[in-house]
Amino acid sequence: MASVISYQDFIRLSYNLDRQKHFLPKESKSIINNIKKKLNISVLQDLQRIKVEKTRINKNKDELGILYMNLNKISDKTYEKLSKEILTIIENMDSLDGELQNAICIKFFDIISTNEYYCHLYAKLFSEIIALSPLFKRAFDMKMNEYLQKFKEIVYVSPNDDYDKYCDYVKVINRIKNFTMFLLKCFVLNFWQFDH
Repeated sequence: MASVISYQDFIRLSYNLDRQKHFLPKESKSIINNIKKKLNISVLQDLQRIKVEKTRINKNKDELGILYMNLNKISDKTYEKLSKEILTIIENMDSLDGELQNAICIKFFDIISTNEYYCHLYAKLFSEIIALSPLFKRAFDMKMNEYLQKFKEIVYVSPNDDYDKYCDYVKVINRIKNFTMFLLKCFVLNFWQFDH
């Protein structure tokens, strides 16, 4: 009876394989690469030719990069430390150009609308942020208008009809759901009333 190898076993064996001793013959590689090309899958050799430029954040955009990194790393364990760093950036926003200030506000709301797990921490942080910066109150008002408009624009698309549009639909619904959770946490904290 033939033995069955699970996908996990296959992956484990693949990672532990000595690539100097065990490798595909050139003919097999050629066949696989031809199949990949027909399926429009990048061939490893093609990927090696592409030069990837390192992402560079301009000196005056360091705050945006730090904010992005800290908001993505925030958790129950890291909240105290990271919230202080975020609030320091917000306190010093007046020294930044207007475009960067807007980018920081937008980045905050983009991140909270893609993360449902820490919406309680984002709401807590937001309660401290709006005390420091009126820009966030204006950005919040704009985000609320977008949020309310999205409800009017929801159109269900069946995955059987158009899978790509269905995936876009799911993304929109998840962003609405995450922002709703954030609003509920804000309401629970009693610092923001539903005046919209």
